[in-house]
Amino acid sequence: MTPRSRVGALGFAFRSPRVEGQGLKAGAEHLALVGPTASGKSELALAIAESLGDVEVVSVDSMQVYRGMDIGTAKPSPGEQERVAHHLLDVIDPWEEWSISLLQSRARAAIVDIEGRGRRALL
Repeated sequence: MTPRSRVGALGFAFRSPRVEGQGLKAGAEHLALVGPTASGKSELALAIAESLGDVEVVSVDSMQVYRGMDIGTAKPSPGEQERVAHHLLDVIDPWEEWSISLLQSRARAAIVDIEGRGRRALL
């Protein structure tokens, strides 16, 4: 599957804004993939990351953060996670508190980590 063979998901590149004190590199180019539920975003993200070679996936899916919720979330398999580094999968248990603020903080930390290795993030 090539990155262009899926209809329904939309990808775009963005540059990190200058955010004082948050560690992001100003102007670093990252990628985002958006689309409706069940449009093939997870599969497409894997294909894009493998095709570009310098990309790690940062999941911003509202359900993939939960441990044990593998069915119905299109969570990448262990084999897929070995092929491409993934972040923010299985980070909390279903009974733990999670919020958009926590997501932003964890995603920002993952992006800083990815940038530190000279790579790009695909959200």
